[in-house]
Amino acid sequence: LTVYREAYENAGFPAAAADAGLVSGIPIQGEDRTQDEILAEEGIEGLPTYDWQDAAIQQGLLQEYGISASGGTETTRFRVSASYDFREGQYIRSDFDRWALRANLDHDASDRLSFETNVNLSTQEQQGSIRDGNFINGVLFGAPLVPPNRPVYLDEGEEVFQEDFWVFGNPVQAVELEDRFQKTRRVLANAAANYDIQDNLSFRLSGGVDYAFYRDRNYRPPVGYYEADGGTSFEASREVTNFNINPVFNFSDQFEDVHNLNVTAGGEYRREYREDHSVNAQGFISPLFRTVNTAGDITDGGGFNTEYRIAGVFGRAEYNFDRTYYATASVRYDASSRFGEEDRWGLFYSGSLAWDIAQEEFMSDVGWVDQLRPTISFGTSGNAEIGNFSSLGLFSPSQSYLGSPDLRPSQLANPFLTWEESETLNLRLEGSFFGGRISGDVELYRTTNSSLLLDRELSQDSGFGSITENIGRVRNEGIEIDLSTVNLDLQDAGFTWRTDFNIAFQRNEVRELATPEQETFGTGTGGNSDQEPETVVRGEPLHVFYAPEFAGVNPADGRPMWLDADGNITYNPDTIADARVLGSPFPDVVGGLRNSFAYSGVTLDVFFQFDLGADTWTQQQTFFYETPQFQGNLTQNMLERWQEPGDITPIPKPHIFGSEAGVEEERASSSRHVRDRSFIRLKSVRLSY
Repeated sequence: LTVYREAYENAGFPAAAADAGLVSGIPIQGEDRTQDEILAEEGIEGLPTYDWQDAAIQQGLLQEYGISASGGTETTRFRVSASYDFREGQYIRSDFDRWALRANLDHDASDRLSFETNVNLSTQEQQGSIRDGNFINGVLFGAPLVPPNRPVYLDEGEEVFQEDFWVFGNPVQAVELEDRFQKTRRVLANAAANYDIQDNLSFRLSGGVDYAFYRDRNYRPPVGYYEADGGTSFEASREVTNFNINPVFNFSDQFEDVHNLNVTAGGEYRREYREDHSVNAQGFISPLFRTVNTAGDITDGGGFNTEYRIAGVFGRAEYNFDRTYYATASVRYDASSRFGEEDRWGLFYSGSLAWDIAQEEFMSDVGWVDQLRPTISFGTSGNAEIGNFSSLGLFSPSQSYLGSPDLRPSQLANPFLTWEESETLNLRLEGSFFGGRISGDVELYRTTNSSLLLDRELSQDSGFGSITENIGRVRNEGIEIDLSTVNLDLQDAGFTWRTDFNIAFQRNEVRELATPEQETFGTGTGGNSDQEPETVVRGEPLHVFYAPEFAGVNPADGRPMWLDADGNITYNPDTIADARVLGSPFPDVVGGLRNSFAYSGVTLDVFFQFDLGADTWTQQQTFFYETPQFQGNLTQNMLERWQEPGDITPIPKPHIFGSEAGVEEERASSSRHVRDRSFIRLKSVRLSY
């Protein structure tokens, strides 16, 4: 309240104006008095405090159950299993349950012909009332943001919510009274036939269907924040069907006891079809009526269907000489319906060479080396993760033209849109020593992604916002190290201690954009937007944070300051011209450390995880919790705010409008939002018997 009084005074209003918004008429849980009475009698120190996060968070719970049976004869084998999982999340009314049934059946029809089938049936339901993704009315954002003097409930029995409320409503009430769930029914079935044409030549024909039906529902009752709309309801359903078939030939043979060859050749076809329907409604008489047909107004509805197909052929050959020298080569030729009709096919290949030095004659006397195997490999692959119709010229219906429906162009065609390509070079050294007591590998890699699938912005006079093209080049490189050791193996005492450690050093860099001269691509939203200003900058990692740099607070008057492109102080930065690279969401180093202790059937696993060098954009912190503009809760950082001339602090003076005239709002996108998110944490401790 003290900060808000200052914010009103800095905007030219009397300090008492803050009391009207934050205290006036606000009740006290379990009492008949209001908080303005307490304020008048006891001052700010007498106001109550309510723990909103405690009201929104619960103890999570995990339950897993399973049962299985297997059996058969010499020619027919089966396995059947059933499982049930239940997980209760850390936020109230967030849970997940899943039932699953799986059946496998294998049958040998003859010495050469066999069949395989497996069927998975599952049903799951997930309840997750506005935990996230719902802005400030969600419990994740909303609970910490509510002013702490606002009561969650009106009575001690916690049966009646406080509804005469703050501008964004009561987030705990919204969670408790709304319905937000997703139900999924899924069938995954696969079948295969295997035929041995000769002893060293076989054919396998496999196929599968993955069918899923999803139903989403979000009902918000006509109380509190949604009372003005009479409550709202959204329902949607989705059907997704995946079909695939794979014919594969395999040849495997050994020559002269030292030459080992395995060759595979085949094809692949996949089709995915999706159909969506949705409806929005509002205006419900009471929370007793929740289905769309009981709404007073159907506000919106829609539906669509879409599909894509992939087809290709492939081949792979593996050769080794006396289990010492290894060579592998593979090739794929794939087509996707998502690409332009002029360039749908892509050719991808790979190869590797390896040498198991421990198998050499000159290593026979080096007993402590079990394996020492260097490998070099190079390969290419393709990426088709774009919209199903990104290469096509599209038309979309508009509302109307002179009272009649019409079509208008909505997307430019690109008949030459094709695969994004990736080239990877790997150098790897694997080793095992002292009878497996020490083992591990070191791998160096460099991956270059070219012809990236990106949307290039177009000038407004083109009539289109962007076009999907193959532009740009990105390089990823790094070193990965895995090490496992058996520190103690006391067989007589039945005690073992094993350590597994892995660490990876990684970096990525944008090497090229649409043109060699282009420096940035897809400049993120700046200003006081609630979105992260992610931008692609040549010479930097992908999706760096790109915004003006915050220069602190003017100690004379408490105004926020920034640096312009020339490094000079400014009070009105240009969010594009003055922007610079502020950080990257990608870590420099990641890894983990696991120690396992086993004794007489009891095992204790302790796992630490670390992630170093990445930055995060703390929009929630600086956009909501460090400004009085939303009349919400504030962080302890506001205790360090500027209050009088001469104060040296990174927190500007509070202002109910964000800032005074002629000065950019302090919550504008800048380096104030960037924080180092490096961490080392104890991720799990598991005791099993």
